[in-house]
Amino acid sequence: MITALCFGIVLVVVAMFYRETLSRRDADWLGIPVIVGVVSAIGYVGPVYDVQRQTDLFFLRFPAGVHALQPTLQQALFMALLGLTSFALGWYTGDKPAAAPTYTVRWRPAALNMLGIVYTVTGLTLFSIGVALVGGPRAVLGALGDRIRLTQGLNYLFQATVLLVCVSIVWFTRLLTTGRSLRSLPFWTYTVGAFLVSALQGSKSILFVFVLTLALLYHRLRARIKGTLAVLGGAITFVALTAYALFAREYLAVGQLISLTTWDVASVFNAIRIEFVGNFIQLQTMMVLVGRVPHELPYQLGRTYLATATMPVPRGLWPDKPLPSTGVFTLAFWPDTWLLSGTTLPPGLFGEFYLNFGWIGVILGGFFFARFGRRLLARHAAAPLDPRRVLLYALFVAMAAHYIRGDFAVTVALLELVLPTLVLLHFGTRRIPTALVSSPSTGTPDA
Repeated sequence: MITALCFGIVLVVVAMFYRETLSRRDADWLGIPVIVGVVSAIGYVGPVYDVQRQTDLFFLRFPAGVHALQPTLQQALFMALLGLTSFALGWYTGDKPAAAPTYTVRWRPAALNMLGIVYTVTGLTLFSIGVALVGGPRAVLGALGDRIRLTQGLNYLFQATVLLVCVSIVWFTRLLTTGRSLRSLPFWTYTVGAFLVSALQGSKSILFVFVLTLALLYHRLRARIKGTLAVLGGAITFVALTAYALFAREYLAVGQLISLTTWDVASVFNAIRIEFVGNFIQLQTMMVLVGRVPHELPYQLGRTYLATATMPVPRGLWPDKPLPSTGVFTLAFWPDTWLLSGTTLPPGLFGEFYLNFGWIGVILGGFFFARFGRRLLARHAAAPLDPRRVLLYALFVAMAAHYIRGDFAVTVALLELVLPTLVLLHFGTRRIPTALVSSPSTGTPDA
């Protein structure tokens, strides 16, 4: 039965891959179905062998009291297959093209430059205040591996560096939509600087979204990225972020790399493997959920999604505000992990659907998640050079991996990129009705 369920998951993933890459010319190797398929296959099918042998690193570190291994594993894989199939049905059925726009977008360079300066100064100033309040640069560097407790109550100050990311993303979009050369020294200097400043948050997530968003913008606006290049780029990005995580979590904290006692190939590979499997734990968390919910922890009936709306309120002002699914999940089954180290464990997107509404939540959640993404793609396809539409789509796709392996509320926090980006575009561009444009335009030229 377990083999059949794994085969079913792989079959759905392969079917989505085939559909997205059927045309060599228009193959979309960075589309939502491909990303969702890859993350789902790795996170649900990948750990099966180790889980069955009871050598899985997750359960060795976080014992969860799963009493009947085989039946629980079967249920978890069935939920994954259910969610993935619902996603595929939502993505490939009922497709309606979006209406073509009746306007042409023009850039406003002066407004963009002014707002870019304001964003940069504001982001760096707020971040500097946060650094000063926690004890200075040395305190920040020494505690990047424990950033949740380091920045407690000061998240808005530290996360202000996202304003620099917004400027870089919008700048890149302008270069692409106006057909300009990408060999822009000012742009790349600023972007590298924004990346380094963002790295001081101690989070791989924002760095991953930053890099993938730039790749997606190039993919959608300039030239399609081929499959081999997408795989190579993904591998290089993962290795680089793994090195960053080990450096921040171990070397800066204790002065040495604990995970690497020697620098031989086997040790390096093992360190990368441990970091890799630690990022894809959807199967294990789903096993805990189907094995212990609702018997020990009742269905949340949407309460974890309420945390998304209350997230902007500092917990200092509202100590009892609703917890996101990571908090509910971790406190229920591993309270010491939360209380002693401030660590939380994500249930995964399908897992959170189950945590709230059971199997019916997995079906409906997977379907409507796909419909939302499909709608964003249709709007972008109807106006491929509209910066607002392409950026919304690119940001959603870049965050798709976090949705599948993480949780809803925390991933929505990454959408803090969206609001300042849309504000920047609102004042940095203008829409001119097509009827008022004297001659057709093939791009979005500067005003």
